Amino acid sequence: MGLSDRLSHRPAELSGGRVPALACARSLVGRPAVVFADEPTGNLDSRATQQVLKVLRSSVDDFAQSIVMVTHEAEAAAWADTVLFLRDGGVVAQMDEPDQDRVLEALRPGPFRGRVHPRAHRRAGASAMIRVALRSVRTHAGQFLLTVLAVVLGVTFLSGTLALRGVLSDTFKALTSST
Repeated sequence: MGLSDRLSHRPAELSGGRVPALACARSLVGRPAVVFADEPTGNLDSRATQQVLKVLRSSVDDFAQSIVMVTHEAEAAAWADTVLFLRDGGVVAQMDEPDQDRVLEALRPGPFRGRVHPRAHRRAGASAMIRVALRSVRTHAGQFLLTVLAVVLGVTFLSGTLALRGVLSDTFKALTSST
Protein backbone atom coordinates (compact mmCIF):
# COMPACT_ATOMS: atom_id res chain seq x y z
CA MET A 1 0.00 0.00 0.00
CA GLY A 2 3.03 2.24 -0.08
CA LEU A 3 2.93 2.91 3.66
CA SER A 4 6.13 1.13 4.74
CA ASP A 5 8.00 4.44 5.03
CA ARG A 6 5.28 5.75 7.37
CA LEU A 7 5.21 2.94 9.96
CA SER A 8 6.28 5.23 12.81
CA HIS A 9 3.72 7.94 11.93
CA ARG A 10 0.37 8.37 13.60
CA PRO A 11 -2.74 8.60 11.35
CA ALA A 12 -3.01 12.35 11.98
CA GLU A 13 0.54 12.77 10.61
CA LEU A 14 -0.32 11.19 7.25
CA SER A 15 -1.38 13.05 4.14
CA GLY A 16 -5.05 13.06 3.13
CA GLY A 17 -4.51 10.35 0.50
CA ARG A 18 -2.64 8.07 2.88
CA VAL A 19 -5.37 7.92 5.54
CA PRO A 20 -7.88 5.93 3.39
CA ALA A 21 -5.07 3.60 2.31
CA LEU A 22 -4.17 3.05 5.97
CA ALA A 23 -7.84 2.39 6.82
CA CYS A 24 -8.02 -0.16 3.99
CA ALA A 25 -4.86 -1.93 5.18
CA ARG A 26 -6.07 -1.97 8.79
CA SER A 27 -9.44 -3.45 7.81
CA LEU A 28 -7.81 -6.33 5.93
CA VAL A 29 -4.97 -7.23 8.30
CA GLY A 30 -7.12 -9.55 10.44
CA ARG A 31 -8.41 -11.31 7.31
CA PRO A 32 -12.13 -10.97 8.10
CA ALA A 33 -14.55 -13.02 6.01
CA VAL A 34 -16.43 -9.92 4.85
CA VAL A 35 -15.11 -6.37 4.52
CA PHE A 36 -17.49 -3.43 4.08
CA ALA A 37 -15.88 -0.59 2.13
CA ASP A 38 -17.78 2.69 1.85
CA GLU A 39 -16.26 4.78 -0.96
CA PRO A 40 -12.73 3.40 -0.35
CA THR A 41 -11.29 5.40 -3.26
CA GLY A 42 -13.39 8.55 -2.86
CA ASN A 43 -10.62 10.97 -1.84
CA LEU A 44 -7.63 9.28 -3.43
CA ASP A 45 -5.46 10.23 -6.37
CA SER A 46 -5.29 7.80 -9.31
CA ARG A 47 -2.13 6.06 -8.04
CA ALA A 48 -3.52 5.48 -4.54
CA THR A 49 -6.87 4.42 -6.05
CA GLN A 50 -5.14 1.70 -8.07
CA GLN A 51 -3.23 0.51 -4.98
CA VAL A 52 -6.39 0.26 -2.86
CA LEU A 53 -8.35 -1.54 -5.61
CA LYS A 54 -5.48 -3.99 -6.20
CA VAL A 55 -5.31 -4.79 -2.48
CA LEU A 56 -9.09 -5.28 -2.25
CA ARG A 57 -9.08 -7.50 -5.36
CA SER A 58 -6.18 -9.58 -4.07
CA SER A 59 -7.94 -10.06 -0.74
CA VAL A 60 -10.79 -11.68 -2.69
CA ASP A 61 -8.59 -13.71 -5.05
CA ASP A 62 -5.83 -14.73 -2.63
CA PHE A 63 -7.57 -14.89 0.74
CA ALA A 64 -11.19 -15.71 -0.25
CA GLN A 65 -12.50 -12.62 1.51
CA SER A 66 -15.74 -11.01 0.41
CA ILE A 67 -15.75 -7.27 -0.23
CA VAL A 68 -18.99 -5.30 -0.14
CA MET A 69 -18.06 -1.95 -1.66
CA VAL A 70 -20.21 1.14 -2.09
CA THR A 71 -18.90 3.41 -4.83
CA HIS A 72 -19.99 6.00 -7.35
CA GLU A 73 -16.91 5.36 -9.49
CA ALA A 74 -17.24 3.11 -12.55
CA GLU A 75 -13.51 2.36 -12.40
CA ALA A 76 -13.81 0.98 -8.86
CA ALA A 77 -17.00 -0.95 -9.67
CA ALA A 78 -15.25 -2.61 -12.61
CA TRP A 79 -12.92 -4.43 -10.20
CA ALA A 80 -15.87 -6.34 -8.69
CA ASP A 81 -17.24 -9.76 -9.60
CA THR A 82 -20.81 -8.47 -9.40
CA VAL A 83 -22.23 -4.96 -9.37
CA LEU A 84 -25.63 -4.22 -7.90
CA PHE A 85 -27.19 -0.95 -9.03
CA LEU A 86 -29.30 0.83 -6.42
CA ARG A 87 -31.91 3.49 -6.92
CA ASP A 88 -34.20 4.98 -4.28
CA GLY A 89 -33.02 2.48 -1.69
CA GLY A 90 -33.61 -0.66 -3.78
CA VAL A 91 -31.68 -2.91 -6.14
CA VAL A 92 -32.72 -2.14 -9.72
CA ALA A 93 -30.16 -4.17 -11.66
CA GLN A 94 -27.28 -6.61 -11.40
CA MET A 95 -24.22 -6.89 -13.63
CA ASP A 96 -21.92 -9.91 -13.46
CA GLU A 97 -18.29 -9.62 -14.63
CA PRO A 98 -18.46 -5.86 -15.11
CA ASP A 99 -15.99 -3.69 -16.98
CA GLN A 100 -15.73 0.08 -16.80
CA ASP A 101 -17.46 0.72 -20.16
CA ARG A 102 -20.45 -1.50 -19.31
CA VAL A 103 -20.82 0.12 -15.89
CA LEU A 104 -20.72 3.59 -17.46
CA GLU A 105 -23.29 2.53 -20.07
CA ALA A 106 -25.58 1.18 -17.38
CA LEU A 107 -25.32 4.44 -15.45
CA ARG A 108 -26.50 6.59 -18.37
CA PRO A 109 -29.95 8.12 -17.85
CA GLY A 110 -32.83 5.94 -18.95
CA PRO A 111 -33.51 2.24 -18.53
CA PHE A 112 -30.62 -0.02 -17.70
CA ARG A 113 -28.92 -1.46 -20.79
CA GLY A 114 -26.42 -4.10 -21.79
CA ARG A 115 -26.23 -7.46 -20.07
CA VAL A 116 -27.73 -6.10 -16.89
CA HIS A 117 -30.63 -8.16 -15.60
CA PRO A 118 -33.67 -5.82 -15.55
CA ARG A 119 -35.50 -7.88 -12.95
CA ALA A 120 -32.48 -8.22 -10.70
CA HIS A 121 -34.24 -6.30 -7.93
CA ARG A 122 -36.40 -9.37 -7.36
CA ARG A 123 -33.56 -11.81 -7.03
CA ALA A 124 -30.35 -9.87 -6.49
CA GLY A 125 -31.08 -8.61 -3.02
CA ALA A 126 -31.72 -11.87 -1.21
CA SER A 127 -29.90 -14.24 -3.55
CA ALA A 128 -26.75 -12.13 -3.69
CA MET A 129 -26.64 -11.88 0.09
CA ILE A 130 -27.27 -15.60 0.49
CA ARG A 131 -24.57 -16.40 -2.09
CA VAL A 132 -22.02 -14.22 -0.26
CA ALA A 133 -23.00 -15.68 3.12
CA LEU A 134 -22.73 -19.29 1.91
CA ARG A 135 -19.39 -18.59 0.25
CA SER A 136 -18.08 -17.14 3.51
CA VAL A 137 -19.40 -20.10 5.51
CA ARG A 138 -17.74 -22.57 3.12
CA THR A 139 -14.47 -20.65 3.09
CA HIS A 140 -14.36 -20.16 6.84
CA ALA A 141 -16.10 -23.32 8.05
CA GLY A 142 -13.88 -23.66 11.14
CA GLN A 143 -14.52 -20.09 12.24
CA PHE A 144 -18.22 -20.53 11.56
CA LEU A 145 -18.45 -23.68 13.69
CA LEU A 146 -16.50 -22.06 16.54
CA THR A 147 -18.77 -19.01 16.38
CA VAL A 148 -21.89 -21.20 16.50
CA LEU A 149 -20.41 -23.12 19.44
CA ALA A 150 -19.60 -19.84 21.24
CA VAL A 151 -23.15 -18.56 20.69
CA VAL A 152 -24.68 -21.82 21.96
CA LEU A 153 -22.42 -21.80 25.03
CA GLY A 154 -23.17 -18.13 25.65
CA VAL A 155 -26.92 -18.65 25.47
CA THR A 156 -26.65 -21.70 27.71
CA PHE A 157 -24.55 -19.78 30.24
CA LEU A 158 -26.94 -16.83 30.17
CA SER A 159 -29.97 -19.11 30.65
CA GLY A 160 -28.26 -20.90 33.50
CA THR A 161 -27.27 -17.62 35.12
CA LEU A 162 -30.82 -16.28 34.90
CA ALA A 163 -32.23 -19.52 36.32
CA LEU A 164 -29.63 -19.58 39.10
CA ARG A 165 -30.34 -15.92 39.86
CA GLY A 166 -33.98 -16.78 40.49
CA VAL A 167 -33.05 -19.69 42.77
CA LEU A 168 -30.48 -17.61 44.67
CA SER A 169 -32.94 -14.74 45.03
CA ASP A 170 -35.59 -17.06 46.48
CA THR A 171 -33.03 -18.67 48.81
CA PHE A 172 -31.76 -15.28 49.98
CA LYS A 173 -35.31 -14.09 50.65
CA ALA A 174 -36.05 -17.27 52.59
CA LEU A 175 -32.89 -16.87 54.68
CA THR A 176 -33.46 -13.20 55.45
CA SER A 177 -37.16 -13.62 56.26
CA SER A 178 -36.52 -16.45 58.76
CA THR A 179 -34.10 -14.41 60.88
